[in-house]
Amino acid sequence: MNNQSAPKCPECGNAITGDDINVSNNIAYCRVCNVAHKFSTLLSIGNLTDNIDINSPPGGVRLETHGNNLNIDVSNRSIGTAIGMLFFALFWNGIVSIFVLLVTASTLQHLNVPIPVWFPMPVTNEDLMDVRTTVFMWVFLTPFIIIGVTVACAFLFAIGGKTKIHVSRGLSYVFKGIGSVGYRKNFKIADVSDVSISESPWQSGDSGSGRRPSIVIETNSGKKIRFGTMFTSQQQNFIAVLLYKTLITRDAKF
Repeated sequence: MNNQSAPKCPECGNAITGDDINVSNNIAYCRVCNVAHKFSTLLSIGNLTDNIDINSPPGGVRLETHGNNLNIDVSNRSIGTAIGMLFFALFWNGIVSIFVLLVTASTLQHLNVPIPVWFPMPVTNEDLMDVRTTVFMWVFLTPFIIIGVTVACAFLFAIGGKTKIHVSRGLSYVFKGIGSVGYRKNFKIADVSDVSISESPWQSGDSGSGRRPSIVIETNSGKKIRFGTMFTSQQQNFIAVLLYKTLITRDAKF
């Protein structure tokens, strides 16, 4: 391993040669600092461009600092994705909605609830749909309804979705959603062992087609928080390096 390809110590920047690397134990030892690092961590961050300008984040990324707290807001707006999701949602939900109206009408009928005049009549072979068929149709349509709702949510996310990374001495988290509606994954700074850009296991095929890298925050317990699949490469690199300097080397200057 030559010095150009050798991983560098995040403390002093000196190259760590092969004699000081134990791959089986995942250890890379810096003789200058007398510190042992995780070899996988040095490799992952070594693939990033670390000369970022914190004062000039890429488009769609906004930074806010409040004392020791760091907020990274990333817009997930994508007009192309939104248009694609809109057409698919209209096509899919347009077909599914016809069957949903039929089953809804049958359900209302069996509950002795008046059916609106514009509802289609739930008739099979010139007979009204019985209870058993109605229940079966609800079960049958459930996965199609879930897909339709998911596609509609994807359209809304492409219009006004955001990803927020909050880092503080207390509880840190990664939030993904629309406005205040969404889900978040919590972590603590002291538990973070690595920040990298890698492909999800289910996306790493031999052909390489369909691969989408994401930012990964790994904790000491082995928990991995993945996000940023739809970010641009510039956004991914900027955020991954910033988080690495904030959570691992602690040398980010705001």
